[in-house]
Formats: sequence, C-alpha cells, structure tokens
Amino acid sequence: MVDPVFLLTWMLNRGIQSRHVWADRVLLMLGGYVAGISLTGAPLMVAVYMRNVSKDKLRDTLFILWFTLVSIKMTTFVALSVDLHFLTALALLPIAAIGHIVGLKTHNAIMLNDLLFKRWIGGGLVTVSLLGLWQLYSQFGQDFLKNTGLI
Repeated sequence: MVDPVFLLTWMLNRGIQSRHVWADRVLLMLGGYVAGISLTGAPLMVAVYMRNVSKDKLRDTLFILWFTLVSIKMTTFVALSVDLHFLTALALLPIAAIGHIVGLKTHNAIMLNDLLFKRWIGGGLVTVSLLGLWQLYSQFGQDFLKNTGLI
C-alpha cells in the first residue's frame, strides 16, 4: 500500500505535506508506528520535519532519529538476551562510517537534481511494483489452473 502512494507522489512531483499541528501529530504517530515495526517510517516523519527543520539539516536530524529508534530496539534485544554478534557489528563500524560519508556526498548531489532523482526513484518503484504484482498473479494463475485440473 505504501509503495503506490510514494511512487505516485514522487513521479508527479507531489509530496506529503503537513500544514497543521494535528496533522503533524498524526504523521509522527504513524511514522513512529511504522518505524517501530520495520524502521521505514521516516517518509511519514519527513512531512513534519520539512516544516520545522532546515533542508540542509534534515538528513542529519533523521539520522539522529533513526539512531534513537535503533537504540531503543537494541536495548529491547539486550533485555531479551538476543545474541547481538557484537564483535561483528563492531568490526563493521568503519564500513558504516564510510557509508555515512558517501551518503552525505550523494545527498548533496541529489539536492542539486531533486526533481530528476524523484522521477527516477518513482519510475523504479513503479517497475518493481509491477514486476512483483506480475509474479504474484502469474503464480496465483498457475496454482489455480493446477488445482482445477486444467494443466
């Protein structure tokens, strides 16, 4: 359900915008819920942040938000005695730092060509969504034909 909304908003150069305090609260609650179940709630939160945080600081602010949410989730894992593979994670920190630096440079390049980037990403989402639906329905059709004895 989320993909079609984002692909249309990005391809048509529209965005989810928050103009009222109550809308801010709803978007933050939905974003927090989605972030809690899958760590992908940032797009809903961006609508609120766009009003309250300068465009230059948005990525850094969302990084801190993500870090906070992950810290809460990791604390829960520790409390439940889930094996965290700490040494492996520690060894990957330099790679994460490199990724962060590359991400900052990429973000700056995207900001220079924002509309083009959104159209390409929207087109990619359309392609992936259509391929996924094609695979789903073709498998459903094959199963249906096998179950009815037509194949």
